[in-house]
This record gives sequence, structure tokens and C-alpha cells, in this order.
Amino acid sequence: MKIKSVGALICALVYSHIAWSWGDLGHSAVGEIAERNLTPKAKTFVQSIIGIEPLAIAATWPDHVRDDKRFKGFTPYHFWDLPPGSSFAEFPDSQRGERDAHTIVSQAPELLVSDKLNIKQKQILLRYFIHILGDVHQPLHLGHPIDQGGNHCEVKMSAEAKPTNLHSVWDSQIIEKIKSKSKSTGYFTYNDLVSVILKDVKAPRKVKGTPLEWYDETRKLLVFAYPDGKENVKPEDRPYCRQSDPVSHKKIDGKYDATKVPVLDEKFFETAIPLVEKQILLGGLRLAHLLNKMAENSNVTGHDDEQKIISEILIKNDLSANRTPQSKPKK
Repeated sequence: MKIKSVGALICALVYSHIAWSWGDLGHSAVGEIAERNLTPKAKTFVQSIIGIEPLAIAATWPDHVRDDKRFKGFTPYHFWDLPPGSSFAEFPDSQRGERDAHTIVSQAPELLVSDKLNIKQKQILLRYFIHILGDVHQPLHLGHPIDQGGNHCEVKMSAEAKPTNLHSVWDSQIIEKIKSKSKSTGYFTYNDLVSVILKDVKAPRKVKGTPLEWYDETRKLLVFAYPDGKENVKPEDRPYCRQSDPVSHKKIDGKYDATKVPVLDEKFFETAIPLVEKQILLGGLRLAHLLNKMAENSNVTGHDDEQKIISEILIKNDLSANRTPQSKPKK
């Protein structure tokens, strides 16, 4: 694999993506699927760090703190962009940036079961680990540096609609299509999304492969992420995409042509919806797999009675007859 400028690539890798991944619904669905597949010991392990907070809630936290300056350094963890034709499994570590999605996925498990971090640090790291496992199953989070994982690519939801960026379509608009397909008339929750996914997608019997292999598997879906659906198109040649200058990081027009912004048709969504559903399911199952392995390497014991913990804090008003009556307010 030839790379013209390693320095330029590293700069592009650490440049901040704009859009969030999967949105709250997608990330929560990944967390909920994982929670349903935890071993008892893994559930105890997770609770020893973040209490009985559902994984569906923990999974969304890193996106909600992205505007908090304290977590600015965590931004590169949400993605890992490589040039076209690259393999994550074969990419040299010497040519990676300081931080990317794999930094969390590969190093967090050992740290979370060690004594190197205090409980507050583990609470942060575990939430990022849960979240990033969702991120790496969204194809454009493992996309191309030059178009910032589709953030610089404009598309339209209809001929009359204003342009939106392709990354946000994969984060939320496709899930909105799943919601409308479900014919839900009320509030569509992450459990509703999980129900749709489990109905539509057959779950694999066993989790196979390594995280690096999972990334390469997700990267192969990039051809379907772009509306042109062409495999051999260079990212910089797409006329509906602007570019990120590798030196200045500024967005430049490149070959962008506003008259060639594509309208996403039903065929696009007919392909995209099953892919999103499958990726969310795989993300949840693989997250559970890694958490289960983590728990086996931990020293946690016992198991809390969740319902007892919850029921004991269902406090009530004191309505006893012997209570001292309050004085009536003066008129």
C-alpha cells in the first residue's frame, strides 16, 4: 500500500468528525442487545463499574459529552479512517495517529479489569468502550479521511429537500425509515427498534473473528453507503462530496458540483435498511462477547438483586393518620 504523506494521513485521522454515530436510538439498541446476551458474571462486572445503569443508556453518554471541553481529547476515538484499498488488519501501527477507535477497543479491556484506574476513570472508559463498539459498525465511521467519513458529502432526502450530509443519513435518517416501516404510532423506543431488528435479522449462533476483522468487514459496506454504489470510485472524484485539505484541514470544494447532489431513492433505502439492522445486531452481540470475556478475566464475585435495590428506594409519602397535621394557611 502506497501512502504519499504519512504526516498528512495522521492529521486527517485525528481531525474531528462532525456527525454523531447511529444516534441515540441506534446506540441504545446496540447496548440493549448486548445486555440481553451478558453472562451473569459479566452483568455483575458491568454493574461493579457503572451500577445498574442500562447499557442502552451508557451507550449514548459519549455523544452527549462531545461538547464538554473536558472530553475534547476523546473525539478521535469515535472513528478510524483509512485511505481506499487499505486493510485495518494489515495497517501498520507506525502510520496510525495517536488515537482512533481501535485504541479504545484493543486497550480498554485490560485496563477495565486491572487496578491501574480508579472507579471514576473506569466509569468513563467503560462507557466509551460500549459506545465505540457501536461506532465501528457504522460504515462511515471507518471511512475515507478525504471526505471525513461522508460528512463532506451532500445528498437529498427528496427532490424538494435541502441537502444534508451523507454521514447523518446513516446515523439517523435510515433509523427513522426503520421507525416508519414499523408503523409505530406512539413513542418509538430503543426496545421497539431491537424488536424490529430481531424480527428482520437472523442472529448468528456464535460471534466469530477479531475486532480488526470486524472493521474490515464493515469497511466492505462502504460501497453501499454512497448513493452512487460504485466500487472503484475514488472518494475525491465524487461530485457531491467536498474534501478535507490534508494540510490545513479546511473544507475545500475539490470536484464538488451542486447540480450533481443526488436524491436518495427507495432503492438506496431498500439496501441500506437491512445493512443498518444487521450492523446494529452484530455490534450488540460482539459487545456482549467482549464484555463476557472481560468478566472472565476479572475478580468480580456475587450478584446484586437489582429489583430489590430498585424497590427499596421507591419511597412513598407518609399518609399515616398519626402524622401532625399542617396548619392551614391564613386567608
